[in-house]
Amino acid sequence: MDKKVVFFDFANLNYGGGCEKNFMKFGNWLFKKGYDVSFVTGSHKLNKWLSEVINSDEYKKNISDQDLRKVFGVKDYLKFSLVDLFFPTKNRRQIKRTLKEADVIVSKNEVFDIIPLKFLFFTSPKKIVFGFHTPLYYPVTRDFKSKFHNWLYNSFIYHWMIFNSRNRLLVLTYDDKKLLSRANPKNITVIPNPLDTKKFYQKEYKMRDKFKVYFIGRMTEQKGVDILYESIILLSKEKEFENMEFYFIGSGNQEHYFIELSNSFENCHFLGFKTDVVKYYHDADILIAPSRWETYCYSVAEAASCGVPVIASNIPGPNQLIINNKTGLLIKPNEVNELKQAIFNLYSLWKNNYKDFVLNGISARKYIVDNFEEDLINKRVEKFIIQNE
Repeated sequence: MDKKVVFFDFANLNYGGGCEKNFMKFGNWLFKKGYDVSFVTGSHKLNKWLSEVINSDEYKKNISDQDLRKVFGVKDYLKFSLVDLFFPTKNRRQIKRTLKEADVIVSKNEVFDIIPLKFLFFTSPKKIVFGFHTPLYYPVTRDFKSKFHNWLYNSFIYHWMIFNSRNRLLVLTYDDKKLLSRANPKNITVIPNPLDTKKFYQKEYKMRDKFKVYFIGRMTEQKGVDILYESIILLSKEKEFENMEFYFIGSGNQEHYFIELSNSFENCHFLGFKTDVVKYYHDADILIAPSRWETYCYSVAEAASCGVPVIASNIPGPNQLIINNKTGLLIKPNEVNELKQAIFNLYSLWKNNYKDFVLNGISARKYIVDNFEEDLINKRVEKFIIQNE
């Protein structure tokens, strides 16, 4: 196989976000099939500096170099600094050469990826595939930044940057395809992210004394941490609260909400960031994902693959992973009382009709395996971005 594929991502691979994990897993899958695979990303310092400048979520190294090699098969990759973006350094020349030699460049649709790729490194590959891992539209706009995001990602400027006769757009949801098709319906296809359903295998069910509720993910405004916090405060006033246990796994600039809950209630537990989360999914009765915006949501897919019913916001991404009232519950985003009631409803089902509760989990697993299994999705993506020249 002589095809050269380069993955370009402004965020460093050690950040370990959903897009980064997707790129590394798919890149490793292509490498095993004989493709020449390379990665080009921003440096740790560049990402940390940018997150501070734009007041974004705190940038952290969530995946160690050892895990990059062991878990994802990434041995080494090119990293560019702020200096490399604007000056003719040796590293810049090497990056430009790597991009120029590529048959296909795979990048994400973030503006901070498009600008350096198309306008600073000045490369002309045969094809650029943009994977839409950044939402085009935030369903909930709380401030100027989110409103500006919605304007920018649906503007003529953005469409001018991404639409090109040789480019292909790989979107994760039909909502994004609909938005993009208003500007240009060509070269757009919908393929969801894959999931390793063998790694996230079916849990065993056993009725216990406590109803275990988990949150697993980045603890940021996007993930609705404050919404879950307020819902738990409301639940704490109910007598059923003492029969529930809450576990919070992850890190981020809003982790203080969960730390406060853990200090206030004996049945709330802040566990911090964990690399291997399968055992926690298997311990969970339900997972909560009250995000304000997503394009996919790995924690929802992973939990469902393990046979865990999920309560998630009814927004693009999660609403493709959950069948409402069959594999979990979909709720309005940003609604504290509705989330509280959803938790109470699944608790009641768990307590009063455990057999039907388990059927939700079994159905969740089947739906993910049938529609998002890793090898099935990877073959579709391979055909779309590489084989269809």
